[in-house]
Amino acid sequence: MPDGESYWQLFTTSYGPTKTLAESLDETRREEFHRTWNDFFESNYRTNGGIAHTREYLLVLGTRR
Repeated sequence: MPDGESYWQLFTTSYGPTKTLAESLDETRREEFHRTWNDFFESNYRTNGGIAHTREYLLVLGTRR
């Protein structure tokens, strides 16, 4: 992502848990969450001109019998 704001827009419009939380907050708390989100990602995940928030995951493959 190019910046913390773009990351905020992506997560508050398409990632269920973050979207639900943001929508449940009143305007004051939502703005506080927004500022904190941007500050956190800009301070901790800024690399090479953008936000790089890598996450590990486990992929399990199976065969249905």
